[in-house]
Amino acid sequence: YYKRWLPAIEQAPDTDALHDVIRASLKEFNASHLTIMRGDIYWRFARTEFANIKEMQYGIDIFKEGERYFVGDAMAGGPCFNAGIRAGDELVSIDGIPTEHSPALAVGLSDALFDVHYVIVPPLGDQPVRLALRKTPDANPVEVSVAPMPFNQIEATRNSVRVIEENGKRLGYVRVYHVLDPEIAKIVDQAIGKAFADVDALILDLRGSGGSPAVMSRLLAMVGNASQGGRGQPPKNIFKRGPVVGLIDKSSRSAKEVFAHIFQAKNLGTLVGEPTAGAVLGSQFDILADGTRVLLPMTDIGTELTGGVDLEGNPVKPDVAVKITRTYKQGRDDLVEAGIAEALRQLKDPSIKPAPDPSTVEEDFLLPLSD
Repeated sequence: YYKRWLPAIEQAPDTDALHDVIRASLKEFNASHLTIMRGDIYWRFARTEFANIKEMQYGIDIFKEGERYFVGDAMAGGPCFNAGIRAGDELVSIDGIPTEHSPALAVGLSDALFDVHYVIVPPLGDQPVRLALRKTPDANPVEVSVAPMPFNQIEATRNSVRVIEENGKRLGYVRVYHVLDPEIAKIVDQAIGKAFADVDALILDLRGSGGSPAVMSRLLAMVGNASQGGRGQPPKNIFKRGPVVGLIDKSSRSAKEVFAHIFQAKNLGTLVGEPTAGAVLGSQFDILADGTRVLLPMTDIGTELTGGVDLEGNPVKPDVAVKITRTYKQGRDDLVEAGIAEALRQLKDPSIKPAPDPSTVEEDFLLPLSD
């Protein structure tokens, strides 16, 4: 292994190129939660989520398909979202420089086994960047000026809470960007008790990163896996009023996959979307001498939480499959649309998927959550 990769490592012209080589080499281990990232990217985009702090960000996730770059997500209430940028838009240039060559483009937290995620690193202060985008393949790029602001995905989760009114029904929707911090559970708990107090169904958008088993278990409690036996305080609010739909795709990973597995196994609701990542290992970051961070898998925590079911390399499959479009979406979100359709279908015929009775659900998986 070392001898095969050493020439490419020695020839890497800079840190970013070196990390690209290392990520490529790490694929050989065929394990999730194994990657390397720049220290400054860790502090601005990862630690913000672990510690619930905000850094200057644009609130955008970027991926590459072929030779083109696309918006994977414009996070709810973030600078890019507020500027009208949406998932699926092609990102042509940054400050007049083709995206691929822009010094502002950097690799974010990207597991070596899976697609690379890119971020835009803000300059010092609140200086805006000019982003040229197109919403259709042949359209002329339209330039948008976007200024960064103190932001994180926890704030995006809070901003995502909304009530969708469709066909005379009210559907509560929240995008759970990750489950790394207890604040995420508090946001969902409060939404169920207030914004969603009179909704007919609940849609939990589970796309994206995983996080803490304790936060994950608290979310499970809110949809019927209520706490008993002293292994964790129950949430203030448990959704009992109608169907619960969970949205998953290939980016749903780690603790969210454990959530999806238990959610499905205990018939707490319906999973809509596509198979999850199959990336379920306990992990932690280590730091190198130059500040570089290395994410290392440490334990098979997924198996412990699922009662022996190994989800590493074994994605959770949806109950309702959806073909998801990722480029040139023109503002549409086909996964959310499919989730709405499924919730309405169940509301029309409650016998399709009855809401669970929390008093009859076994309490095998709830972990204590320290606030």
